[in-house]
Amino acid sequence: MSDEAPPSSPSGPRESAAPARLEFEPLELTPHVAPPAVASQSAAATAAPPAARVPPALAAAQAKDAAVRRRHRIGRSLGTSVVIHLTIFAVLFLLIPLPHDPPPETPVRVTVRLREWHFMGNDPESDGTGPRGAGPNVPPPEPPKGKETPAGFLDDDTAKSANAGVGRSPAGSAFAGRIDGKEGLVAAGGGDGATEGAVHLALDWLARHQEKDGTWNARRYVKLCPGVVCDGASDEDYVTATTALALLPFLGAGHTFRDGPWKDVVRRGLTALHDRQQDDGRFDGGQKRAYADALATLAVSEAYGLTKSEPIGDMARRAVAFWVRTQNESGGWRYDPGDREGDSSVTGWVAMALASAKKAGIEVPERTLQRCGGWYRAHTDADGVVGYTAMSTGSKSLLGVGFLVRVMTGTSPDDPALAATAARLEAAMPRWPASDGDLGTAFGVADPMHWYYGAMAAFQRGGSTWKMWNDRLRPLLLGHQEKRGCAAGSWPPVGETGAKGGRVVVTALGALTLEVYYRYPRVTSAVR
Repeated sequence: MSDEAPPSSPSGPRESAAPARLEFEPLELTPHVAPPAVASQSAAATAAPPAARVPPALAAAQAKDAAVRRRHRIGRSLGTSVVIHLTIFAVLFLLIPLPHDPPPETPVRVTVRLREWHFMGNDPESDGTGPRGAGPNVPPPEPPKGKETPAGFLDDDTAKSANAGVGRSPAGSAFAGRIDGKEGLVAAGGGDGATEGAVHLALDWLARHQEKDGTWNARRYVKLCPGVVCDGASDEDYVTATTALALLPFLGAGHTFRDGPWKDVVRRGLTALHDRQQDDGRFDGGQKRAYADALATLAVSEAYGLTKSEPIGDMARRAVAFWVRTQNESGGWRYDPGDREGDSSVTGWVAMALASAKKAGIEVPERTLQRCGGWYRAHTDADGVVGYTAMSTGSKSLLGVGFLVRVMTGTSPDDPALAATAARLEAAMPRWPASDGDLGTAFGVADPMHWYYGAMAAFQRGGSTWKMWNDRLRPLLLGHQEKRGCAAGSWPPVGETGAKGGRVVVTALGALTLEVYYRYPRVTSAVR
């Protein structure tokens, strides 16, 4: 085949030669060098970025936030530590046993033998009949020293002592038996060294719980306990009434402000009453102040009978004059001077105060005393029940009150008019409460007030009545007197009286009850 030219294209004649060979310039590769801006970005991709330039305000805020976070971390750490330590302490507190109470003290016996009994009661002996069994192992601390006695009060320079016996008690007076011849009276009445030792220990307890100002407080006496407190505080203070009542057993046992181991206690107590007496003769202005005034009158009258101290005599005369002025038409008294009615409880305390004042040599109108006796005649029914404010409404404690007041105001203990009350007294024998809910505690047979008034009434009655009461009272009081610690010598606050007056009142009444052998002489010496 021969070579032929290709057909021509529409655009022009066809090239007649073979297509030309394309040729390129050789490619020369060189390292890439980035521009300055690109180079800096590439370096940032491989190296740590430089510190950003932050505005000052933003930097300060960031620093503050960091500090707050650090404080929060520290606070959380401390809180966690405190919780952990408290948990550890709590676990240790639960695991470690608590200390136990110290072992009980080894009891000792405190006794008084009548043949060697000193009327002031110094140093009871360690052998003999024994008063009440175990006692405190360590002697109690000295009674607190009170304020100085006001100048002129209880000044003995002018005391009438011409006819005074031992302790300056008027020889042959109604109070002489508390000092002279006590041994014979105790033995004749059915007491012994046991009863006298119990009285001594009760006085010691009262002395240890006297306030520095000379008062006794039915509620706050517990602050004077050196260790474990003596329970049984009253809900009220009853300062005047409690002070007077606590003084009475010291005076009842013949202790005065002149002699004996408790002369300072008696002096401070009388000074406290002196400071509280008002111009009209009253001592107290509180609720039911009649009890406080009557008890204070009784205390200062007995103190005057024992000492014939004129400052005390002046107190007693003003107190007696107040009661004479305020006796109502019925012959009795109640809570306030203007009361037209009376009750056997308040009237009983007032009548005993006036009777004691007369025995001490203070002038008391006979008409006043006779009207006191008339009150009880009008309030005692044919069965011997003594009423409170009306006939046949009284508790058993009023049996002793009614009997005793009538004897102290002139009626013979053998009078047939008292026989029915005496019979009821024999049937109402004292006993210790069987439980807290014992119905005998409501001023009944299981109450210290009944024991106190009943014992004095039975003692005046004498014969089988007194023997029955004495045989029951001695073991009752000696067996329940506290024997250990600070409470040794006191009695628990039982009965309605204990619920109202507390341990101080019950202890004073207990001691007075055991002093019945010599506190007041029998009106008659007849023996049945």
